Amino acid sequence: MADTPRPPRQWRVRVHDLEIVETLARELRLPLWQAELLAHRGIDRAETARAFLNPSLASLTPPFTMHNIDLAADLIREALQARETIGIAGDYDVDGVTATALLLEFLEQVGGKAVWRLPHRLHDGYGLSLATVHYFQQQGVKLLITVDCGISDHEAVAAARSLGMRVLVTDHHPLPPGPLVPAQAVINPHQPQCPFSPHLAGVGLAFYLAAAARARLQQAGMLKNPPNLRQVLDLVALGTCADVVPLRDENRILVNEGLKVINDLRRPGLRALSRLSRPPSSQGKPLDSQDLIFYLNPCLNAAGRMDHPETALNLLLCQDEEKALLLARSLDELNRERRRRQEEIYRQAVSLWRESASAGQYCLVLAAPGWHRGILGIVAGRMAELSGRPCLMLSLDAEGRAAGSGRSVPGVDLRQALADQAPLLDRYGGHSMAVGLSLAQEHVDSLRRNLNQALSGQEQTPPRLWLDGEAELSQMGGQSLRYLESLSPFGAGNPEPCLLFRRVEVSILEAAGRFRRLNLRQSGHSMRAVMFASPEQSLPGRACLCDLACTLRPNGRYLDLLVEDWRPAA
Repeated sequence: MADTPRPPRQWRVRVHDLEIVETLARELRLPLWQAELLAHRGIDRAETARAFLNPSLASLTPPFTMHNIDLAADLIREALQARETIGIAGDYDVDGVTATALLLEFLEQVGGKAVWRLPHRLHDGYGLSLATVHYFQQQGVKLLITVDCGISDHEAVAAARSLGMRVLVTDHHPLPPGPLVPAQAVINPHQPQCPFSPHLAGVGLAFYLAAAARARLQQAGMLKNPPNLRQVLDLVALGTCADVVPLRDENRILVNEGLKVINDLRRPGLRALSRLSRPPSSQGKPLDSQDLIFYLNPCLNAAGRMDHPETALNLLLCQDEEKALLLARSLDELNRERRRRQEEIYRQAVSLWRESASAGQYCLVLAAPGWHRGILGIVAGRMAELSGRPCLMLSLDAEGRAAGSGRSVPGVDLRQALADQAPLLDRYGGHSMAVGLSLAQEHVDSLRRNLNQALSGQEQTPPRLWLDGEAELSQMGGQSLRYLESLSPFGAGNPEPCLLFRRVEVSILEAAGRFRRLNLRQSGHSMRAVMFASPEQSLPGRACLCDLACTLRPNGRYLDLLVEDWRPAA
C-alpha cells in the first residue's frame, strides 16, 4: 500500500557558538564539523570532551551518593543474613525485565533466595499490583523489591507492609504529586535530595543497588568471592537503550562498557538472539547500540507486547545452549507476529485517516475493534510522523471500553491535552510525547471533537530534519571513522550525526522497492550511500546534482552514509 505522503521536512542546522567550536577544534585538533558535534551535545570545554570521548567505569558516580541507597543496601544485607526470601517485582518492558534479571543474578551469586513476578501487559497492567503482593505473600517473601515500577503504587505498597513485608521501591519515573509511597526505602533519582542524574533507566538503578549491596555485604564479611558486577553490564546496556533515556553521563559509560560485555556473548540467550535477529550483512560484526535498538530489543520487547515477558527473562538467565535457542526462536517468532499485526493495524489506520475529513484535523483519534493494545503505541508514532499531527490509537472491546496509546509531535503536550479532557477518561498517563488512556466507547467521539477544538489554535511545529553541520565527501576518511566510533554509542541524547553535503552528483546503482544504492561524487571524491525512499523523496532516475542530508554510521572498517533526504542543488 502506498503511504499517504507525509508533510515535507524542514531542514534546520543546529545553532552553535562559533567561538566554542573553534576553541574545541583547535585544542582537540579536530575539523570544525567534528567540533560542532561536541558543541551540539552541550560540551564546551576540551577536558569535558576528552571525558565524553573516552568513557570509563572509573568516572561513574559512587553508589552511596544516591539518596537512600544506604538504607536499601542495609535492607538487602539484613534479608540475606536472616536467610529470608526476597521478591523482585518488575515490569513487562525490556528495562523492567533486564532489571529483574540483574537483581536475580546478583542475589543468586551472593547466596540469596529470590522469587520474581512480572506483569502481563493486558491482564495486569503496569506497576505493582495487589495480585503480585498476594503472590509474594504465598511465597513467604519478607523483603519486596520493585524495579522500574512502584513509585505510584500506594495501595499495593501499603498492602505489602500490612502483610509484614519490608518494601524497597526502585523506580526511575518522575515522582507523582503528593507523599511518597509508604516503603522502607525509595530509590529514585528524581527525589530533590538526590544528586544523581535523573536519566538513569530502571536497570541502571538496579545496577547501583547491587553495587551498594555488594559493598555492605563485604563490610559485614559475608562475601568470600564478591561477584564481578561488570558482567551484568550487558543487561544494563540492553535496558538503557530500550528505555530511550539520554545516553549521557552515567548512561553513556554504562552502555559503552556494556557493549563490550555483550560482544563477549557470554549469555547463550544473547548469542542465539543475535544470530536470529540481525540481518546476514551484520553477522560477524560487533554489536553496537543500533543493533540493540533495532534488532535485539524489539525481540525482547515482543514477549511483553504479544504474550508474557517471562520468555524474555528466561532467555536472559538461561545457561543451556539448546534451551536458549528455543527461547530465542520463540521471541523471534513473536517479533515477526508483532510486525505483521503492526503493519495490518497501520494499513487500517491509514485507511481510517483517508476516509475521514482530514482537513482541519489537529489530532487524529482512530478507533477500531480488535486492535492489539500491545502495539498501538508503535502505530500511533508512525501515524504521527506520517500526518504531522498527534495521534491516539484506541482498541474497542466487547464490553464497551476503549483503551490504547498516543504519540505526539513537537509543540503539542499530549498528556496535558488529555488532562484537560479528564472527565471523559477512566485513566490516562504518560508524558508530553507519549500517553496511555482508557475510556468508555460512548465518549470517543466527544474526545475526538474536544481535542481537535482545543488544539485548533495551538501552533504545531512542522516536521524538521536537524543537521549537525556541513562537510565534504573528502573528509569522510579513516580519521572521521575513528572519531565517530569514539562519539558512539548513539541513541537518545546522542543521536547519530546528520550532515549536509552540498552539490553532490548522485547516480543510482541499484533500486529495489524503496531501497536505493547510490554512488556519490563531489569535487573528484566518490563514495557509496544507501537510501530508503518514501514516495515524496524518490530520486530522479538519471544522475542529478543534489544537496544531501546524510546520517553517518560507523560500520566496522567503513563509514556508511544513509541519505535521509535530498534537495535539488541550488
